[in-house]
Amino acid sequence: MLFALSWLHPRKSGSLRKSWGGSLETGPLTPWLYHTCKALGLPIVCLDARHARAATALQRNKTDARDAETLAQLVRMGWYREARVKSYAAHAVRHLVGARAQLMGWRSTCPTKFAAPSRRSA
Repeated sequence: MLFALSWLHPRKSGSLRKSWGGSLETGPLTPWLYHTCKALGLPIVCLDARHARAATALQRNKTDARDAETLAQLVRMGWYREARVKSYAAHAVRHLVGARAQLMGWRSTCPTKFAAPSRRSA
């Protein structure tokens, strides 16, 4: 996951004044970083990782600094597809559903694990 801070031109106002903003690729830490930046009032854009990879794949020497620079240029020029970042509540529900599925799996396998040794000894 890359996070690139860049200079972004405000789209709504006609002034030439530049504002500070950032862009990041989708990844495991994206919700935390995206919502934290939004809470601080920073303009942030979340890029789809597949599209960002296509843009950075053409580089001859791939480094994190060059990838971040490429992401910043994509955002400056508007050549990106913005990815939707789910809310914290949606992620909490997803984790609870995953934990429930794991517990249900353990519930079905635990009795067979404990019952098998006692049958052999009899």
